[in-house]
Amino acid sequence: MPKVKGLTQKERDAQAIEREIQRASQDFLNVAREKRGREDKTYAQVAEDIGVSKDTFWQWRAGKLPSAGFGRVIASYARMGYRLVPEPIAGSRKGAPG
Repeated sequence: MPKVKGLTQKERDAQAIEREIQRASQDFLNVAREKRGREDKTYAQVAEDIGVSKDTFWQWRAGKLPSAGFGRVIASYARMGYRLVPEPIAGSRKGAPG
């Protein structure tokens, strides 16, 4: 039986960062979906609310969010041992349920 070479630490770290990018991207999209439902808006209206075009938002929803530069920020958080968690800003009503 052939020997199976394990992953290097660098490869494990890269996989962990990729998983974190995917998790944080999905969290972002879940928050956008919840906003859409809570405020009874279309995706185009949500895109306008968050300051992007509807085409850009569609691309993000189609899996392009990590390549939007946002992934670089999440990778930085992961490398520091932090997770980006969407939560309302204290004193802000924008993220609070209506």
